[in-house]
Amino acid sequence: SRFYASEPPLLPLLFRDRRAVTRAFVNNYFMVGYAPVGVDMGFERVDDHRYRTRDTMEITRDAVEWLKANKDERFFVFCNYNSPHEPWEPPPQFEKRVPPYPQGPGDYITRRYMAEAAKDDEALGVLLHTIDELGLRDETLVVVTADHGETLSSAHAGTLQLDKMPVRYHHAVSNYEETARIPILIAGPKVPADVAVKARVRNTDIAPTLLELEGLEVPAKMSGRSLLGLARGAQEPEARVVITEGRGTRAILWDKWRLLLREGPAKTTIHPDKTTTVAEELYDLVDDPGERYNLAPAKPELVAELRARLDAAQKRAP
Repeated sequence: SRFYASEPPLLPLLFRDRRAVTRAFVNNYFMVGYAPVGVDMGFERVDDHRYRTRDTMEITRDAVEWLKANKDERFFVFCNYNSPHEPWEPPPQFEKRVPPYPQGPGDYITRRYMAEAAKDDEALGVLLHTIDELGLRDETLVVVTADHGETLSSAHAGTLQLDKMPVRYHHAVSNYEETARIPILIAGPKVPADVAVKARVRNTDIAPTLLELEGLEVPAKMSGRSLLGLARGAQEPEARVVITEGRGTRAILWDKWRLLLREGPAKTTIHPDKTTTVAEELYDLVDDPGERYNLAPAKPELVAELRARLDAAQKRAP
């Protein structure tokens, strides 16, 4: 009861207040795992498809059937695909879409990762085609995004002391740009077409954007801000502060800098030939976009400033 009464309200609850039917089609333990205690993230129903390779097909089939049955309703639907994700088991036809080396990656797992992405890309096409078939294109908002990427570069290898989990080819114990930077695509009525927002934004900005597009009030306690102003060409006086969090890690992006802070066992990484313990990492994302060179030891004053900015942002203070 306290969870559902908390501020700001969950986005599905806000849409349910506007008489929208809400449904989630997922392969996501972090949603279905809460359902037995009554926490369904505000959706009227969460359909969880616990498969390995077939999850994308089952989620899409279920969502398409639901859309056809509810085409005359005002709806808010969440489809959460679990690919690309370990285990990487893409059907062969999608592996063929990945260009051969050197046009494409030579690394075996990276190639399968891209093939898994192609599998979900085709599923998105099926959902969009269904919306078109039902005549709903001109009145449906569509958002395509992700919760994270995967750490694929060999420079970020090793095993974290925390949970003894490998960093490369995983995401839970990584907080680098290749893992934390995600796509956000929004299309539909009232959304400026063919606009790329170059300013740095956050996934927390999605909910207030959708509320503004629907003509609804944005709760004061929402930490994000609508993207519509930026999409319409407005300039903001100060860049938005971006915070990313992982297991035992916090990071802030400010100007061209990324400060990554580690806590407890997350400080220690085990390599085949050595073990390193690092509490602070600082990267110049312009000169070093792959985050290969830790500048924290050489720039203690900048580290202190970014620490202060991170603490203030988490407290929602100037």
